[in-house]
Amino acid sequence: MLMSLKLTLILFRIHGDDPKLVFCNGIVLHKNQVRSSFGDWFNGILELSRNLHQIELDVSAFSCLAALSLVYERHGLTEPKKAENLKAKLINTLRDHVTFHPEAQRKPQYLSRILDRLPQLRSLSVQALQRIFYLKLEGLVPAPPQIERMFASSIPF
Repeated sequence: MLMSLKLTLILFRIHGDDPKLVFCNGIVLHKNQVRSSFGDWFNGILELSRNLHQIELDVSAFSCLAALSLVYERHGLTEPKKAENLKAKLINTLRDHVTFHPEAQRKPQYLSRILDRLPQLRSLSVQALQRIFYLKLEGLVPAPPQIERMFASSIPF
């Protein structure tokens, strides 16, 4: 769950033309440095980020997308019905925003274009967890404590 949210935040901060990335902890890296470490996964992040910027995702819609990324296609939940109800409420909130916000109204198929990004976001989140799991298994990088707790419930393999 946390990986989806962190990935969503990274996507919102990436600007297509800017060759550098500024992370939440203040570290600045050139995109080529990140690409050499993360390869295709990072290319997928850049592609999704470009898609989000092309649809001119506003802060309210971004907030709904970030929240949806936490409940989208979650397996192994003890109360899946509650997650489905929350997902429906978030989609309705996003629908209301698109319907009643003047700027959002001017964007054709805004709702469907946002929702169409969820599978790609989820896929990139799973890939990120797999990458961290691999680095941990190889002993190359110790997993942060939050990630350690997530492994028990989030990794589908």
